[in-house]
Amino acid sequence: MPAPDATRAPELADSGATRRNSAERKVVTVLFADIVESSSMVSGRDPEEADQTLLTILQVLTDSVERYGGTVAQVLGDGIMAVFGAPSAQEDHALRACLAAQDIARSAIDSDEFKMRVGISSGEVVAQIIETGVWTDYRTVGETVHVAAKLQQRAHPNSVLLSRETLDLVPKGLSVRPAGTLRLSATAEPVTAFALEAARAMRRTAMDLLSAEGTLFVGRQPELAMLTGALRRAERGHGACAILIGEAGIGKSRLTGELMRSPEAAAFTIAIWPQFPIRRLGDPDDLEAAARCLALAVCGAADGPAMDGPTPDGRTRDDPTLNGPAVARLTAAAARNGGELAGEAMRELLGQPSVHPLWQGLDPAQKADFSIEGLVAAIPRAVGGSARC
Repeated sequence: MPAPDATRAPELADSGATRRNSAERKVVTVLFADIVESSSMVSGRDPEEADQTLLTILQVLTDSVERYGGTVAQVLGDGIMAVFGAPSAQEDHALRACLAAQDIARSAIDSDEFKMRVGISSGEVVAQIIETGVWTDYRTVGETVHVAAKLQQRAHPNSVLLSRETLDLVPKGLSVRPAGTLRLSATAEPVTAFALEAARAMRRTAMDLLSAEGTLFVGRQPELAMLTGALRRAERGHGACAILIGEAGIGKSRLTGELMRSPEAAAFTIAIWPQFPIRRLGDPDDLEAAARCLALAVCGAADGPAMDGPTPDGRTRDDPTLNGPAVARLTAAAARNGGELAGEAMRELLGQPSVHPLWQGLDPAQKADFSIEGLVAAIPRAVGGSARC
């Protein structure tokens, strides 16, 4: 989201006043993106033509930031400074910044018109909105800002450098390689840099917490007791829907993980619908993950142990897309409960390309709709019989 506009600019201009909101300490991720050799791009051009050239590129940068919920704090003529995690808190601000940086770099790689350098760093800053009659600035101050700027200057064209602090905030979803160290000054501690190779919209979930070496769970006993009671009632045939609502980082995933770790949850089949906050619900990664979760539930209940060793194409033998009976049962359930095209959608989500002529004629949005219908229709098959959900 862009920095707020100075909607009261005329009044401020008349009074000559500068308005500031109260400064806040926040943990954020800062992104700097700069157009490489921008001076040569505008050299010898008419000012209006030069301005339009740079604005077109800057629009690519701001679109990438806004796509992942960031704030464009400053437009710097031939680049931008963006902040993720402020003014509104985001528990996955570091990953959002990496996804935006990846989109910026890919746009530059796909274009013959410009090249980009991007730097990202995470940490504590002091943030404040400042308004005058001339401009509005979302001001952030702290070492994190300077590290991000230095990383941007150090990056090679069409590449992204990020700090160790950013990497540590993204437990899954990033592929990086070491890129040396840098110093803000001769007396400062060296900063380790990493080159971003790939980023995916993934985040730490309750299922990750089940397999992680967790710290001691303290508090939240009333909430845990309420959820455990709902499980017991569901086991007796009284189903319900529970929704956890809370500020980012307050512990919703940890509470869910503790519930799933409890003895009361052992008798239930768990179907995960990973609605990543960074992507739209219909994006393929989310739907495929949910389909595989359902297939694993069916495989585990009915198909026995998986074969050992990888397949020639590199997939493991317990990949549910290789399990013919599981695919057939889920596809049949989706078709029976959701219609023929819902069944075809489930087939494709499980890695079995559809040859149905109607399916081939659908656009991506229609396929996404049928995919959601197929997943919902297949859930009774995945959790039917003796399994409970």
